[in-house]
Amino acid sequence: MNSRIGAKKVIVRNSKLSIQCLKKVYELGFISGFTILNQKKVKVYLKYRNFEPTLRNMSTVSVPSRSAFLKKKRIQNNAKNNANGFLIMSTDVGVISDIECVYFSRGGKILVDIT
Repeated sequence: MNSRIGAKKVIVRNSKLSIQCLKKVYELGFISGFTILNQKKVKVYLKYRNFEPTLRNMSTVSVPSRSAFLKKKRIQNNAKNNANGFLIMSTDVGVISDIECVYFSRGGKILVDIT
């Protein structure tokens, strides 16, 4: 997600996976919402707290040519050490955060890293 400083909204590509990730990012409180514009575009409304963006960096970890996986033991260690960030993961339960992976005792494919 490329965002400009002070931007209120950004446009991202529409796909089933991006919608699932945006729903999870919304549940975590990093964005204020999103709107599907058409089959190719989604408008994401960014959230600010005290004039500071709640979402500083959102990067894709797994790409079709290189997938990154974490086992449940490594996710537990990562969740303890990563105090101000989250991972969005694809598991057999669905698209969930790293905290939910610890709760459900699941490992999975890392989709997005949020800081």
